[in-house]
Amino acid sequence: MNKKTLILMDDMYEMYGLNGKEEDDICFLPLLKRSGDDINKLYRLLRKIHFKLALPFESIWLEHWTKVLDKYDTVVIGETSNSNYMAKFIHRNYPKKRIIIWYRNSVSKSSLSPDDIDRSVSEIWSFDKDDCRKYSMRYNGQFYMRSPYYSEYGGAEYDAFFIGRDKGRLEEILDIKDRLDKLGLKTVFKIVGYNSKPISYKECLDYISKSRIIVDIQGAWQQGMTLRPMESLFYQKKLITNNKNLTIMDFYDPNNIFIIGKDDMNTLGSFCQKEHSKIKDSIIAQYGLKRWIENFNI
Repeated sequence: MNKKTLILMDDMYEMYGLNGKEEDDICFLPLLKRSGDDINKLYRLLRKIHFKLALPFESIWLEHWTKVLDKYDTVVIGETSNSNYMAKFIHRNYPKKRIIIWYRNSVSKSSLSPDDIDRSVSEIWSFDKDDCRKYSMRYNGQFYMRSPYYSEYGGAEYDAFFIGRDKGRLEEILDIKDRLDKLGLKTVFKIVGYNSKPISYKECLDYISKSRIIVDIQGAWQQGMTLRPMESLFYQKKLITNNKNLTIMDFYDPNNIFIIGKDDMNTLGSFCQKEHSKIKDSIIAQYGLKRWIENFNI
């Protein structure tokens, strides 16, 4: 029999519009129950105390994955402040299950320190190779799935789109916006906390579908690949980024990806004018969910 994998990540479950059905021996479910649209602070505090003290009936806070857990050989938990508690909960009930906590954020920006995780209970993996070296974690990069919320616009309303928070990179973000604006391009830069409120992922995808180019400005703290290159790959959009590590990726094409700090800024205008070069489906598939799960077993 094939081994089955259960993935528990709240925000990604919602982001990808998943239906909770098992496909290819993989099931993707949310980790925690929600209290309405927003969980209030008291609710979160009570839940945290319950988990920390390992009190009975922890399942009252959890989604229905607890009822199907026995079917799965491996459980992958996305890194959150509650991940360590959840790993211990699963281990107590199913001590032979393989449990993986996967960091999809840089440790410096995470609410969970690798030093606080019991490695006798769960393995620790990360999308960031530098963090893997620093904290003795194993590496498995980003994955992506085409969202059902994405629809082809059939044209381009905008030239370039950025979404993200300041996080100490505001000067870099505004600099590239200014350069693009001076080229006469139509830009939409949603800098959350600076000129924009948070937007839903569905809204983000709407902007991506209406844009020719995605802008990705990573902070100095991060070496791993963000979701922006994945979106540019899966939705066949051009990318402007400061991530120099992309040059070693199999989907790298200088016609599609402009790298700030490597490429000549005087060629930015001509880069933006060129059409996107199609990437082979076989390459795109290497960054899908199924391949990502396979990487845990290599």
